[in-house]
Amino acid sequence: MTDDAFAQASAQLASLSADERREAVLALLKLKDPRSIDLLAGVVSRDQVAEVRYYARKAYYLLRDVLPNNPEEPFLELPDGISFDDLEKVLKDDNPRIRAEGLKLANRMDPGSVALLLRVVLPGETHPQLQSAMITALGAMGNANDIP
Repeated sequence: MTDDAFAQASAQLASLSADERREAVLALLKLKDPRSIDLLAGVVSRDQVAEVRYYARKAYYLLRDVLPNNPEEPFLELPDGISFDDLEKVLKDDNPRIRAEGLKLANRMDPGSVALLLRVVLPGETHPQLQSAMITALGAMGNANDIP
């Protein structure tokens, strides 16, 4: 049964419909199949729709947290970069784990753009460690007026 669901979700990733691709990503997350991680890395790299990439990135991080990595056949890594729209979605995610990954990626982008985004998301951040990391990033990327 699981192999059938995996095959169906994998095939659905090639759909022309962004909604179907997003549903396929969510199905892969629900299955918790190690084969999903490499597929999700590909979706993050290639999908044209920001929402699909966001859900694929989130599913990738969540699955990496629960599935062991085999050193002999390591999982594919996500691409180094991220688009501004994708970063915004990740930094506004309801899961602090996902927001922490977004902060790591923020350092790879244009500091002026990221500083503006951090000023927007910082007031809503409730996690003390993430607040601290955002303020530190803001200090590094922004100017003296950016730090609350």
